[in-house]
Amino acid sequence: MAKVAYTLVSLIGLVVILSSARNYLIPLLLAVLFWYLIRQARLWLRRFSFVERWFSHNFQNVLASLILFGIAFFLLQALLSNIRSLNASLDLYQKNIATLNAELLQWTGWDALKQLAEYSKSFQLSTLIRPISKAVFFVAGNGLMVTLYTLFLLLEEPRLAQKLEMMFKDEEDLKSFRQLITEIDYTCSQYLNIKTIISVLTAMLNYAILWALGVKFAFLWSFLIFTLNYIPNIGPLIATIFPTIAAMLQFGHIAPGLWVLLSVGTVQTLSGNIVETKWLGDSMNVSTLVILVTLVFWGAVWGIVGMFLSVPLTVICCIILSHIPSTRHIAILLSATGNVCFGMMPGTQTEQRHAAPGQSEAVKTNTAVKTDVQSDDEQETTLSESDREEVDQQQSASSKKTANRKKKKKKRRGKR
Repeated sequence: MAKVAYTLVSLIGLVVILSSARNYLIPLLLAVLFWYLIRQARLWLRRFSFVERWFSHNFQNVLASLILFGIAFFLLQALLSNIRSLNASLDLYQKNIATLNAELLQWTGWDALKQLAEYSKSFQLSTLIRPISKAVFFVAGNGLMVTLYTLFLLLEEPRLAQKLEMMFKDEEDLKSFRQLITEIDYTCSQYLNIKTIISVLTAMLNYAILWALGVKFAFLWSFLIFTLNYIPNIGPLIATIFPTIAAMLQFGHIAPGLWVLLSVGTVQTLSGNIVETKWLGDSMNVSTLVILVTLVFWGAVWGIVGMFLSVPLTVICCIILSHIPSTRHIAILLSATGNVCFGMMPGTQTEQRHAAPGQSEAVKTNTAVKTDVQSDDEQETTLSESDREEVDQQQSASSKKTANRKKKKKKRRGKR
């Protein structure tokens, strides 16, 4: 009972710290994200042999930053162009609202404008805009701090390995910490890479669908789909609503919106439930319920930034909890299968260490069997090698005897 109370008090204290220190933690978290993106771009550049041979580590970071900045600048220009065009089309959309309401009243008998007018009396637009505007102004206002954090992270990266060796005197502690960092890096990179590839492909396919259906500002809606795909569960659903409403307002009829809803919704469902599940598999190993609950939690603590990063943050917390013996039971509870092995290949030492209580014996047995088989193979190899040596020695001895006999025969013939 005391342990449960201690855990609850610790969790409440952690929530209070995260909420009160959000103005300091979010810029640092964004800097870590930007550092990670630059690092991934740098690793991609190193695939070209001349980059690592000709350019220093810092210059590689500059090249990676310029590539990411160029992509962001192109996307921003395209988005601003679409937003300006959308602003010019608002009059047409406003005229089509009455036509849409008449068609909806004819089909369903529901007066949407009347209902919307009653709802707008109690609804304030600021309640919807305030969280988004606060997030945008927060990121823009802390842009300098995020840039400085990112710069110093890039400068400190080459000396990190040396600092770790000096920080941990025990070799086992250093090995365990490196294993923890490797697990976090592998799992987060796998999630972000696969999620980005799927989001890009989904956005491109939806762009083609919207363009084929004649929906204007297809780039804007496809970019929203790409961005909101990073919010688990509810993000793809919200992303489907925007182009659906835009199609209805553009054409002044419900049918085009239904076609967009059906097409884009099908793509979102297939990409989220089939493609993403097949690519990611069980590497995240976090329960779906836990993902939904932590989405609400991180959104309440850190706003939209927390919602976008809820999955990586939750996985990192689970990995850290699984490496601490006193909190390992919490990681098992948060996991999807009970086997708290996050993003590591089966059969490794990490899987043996993180196996659930009911599975640990089976894992140990399989490991013992594999070890016995390997030892048997080694013994067979050793025996075969020793047999070969004995055969070689016998052959060399027999050849020496034959040579001596021939020499003796020659000497006898010479004497005669």
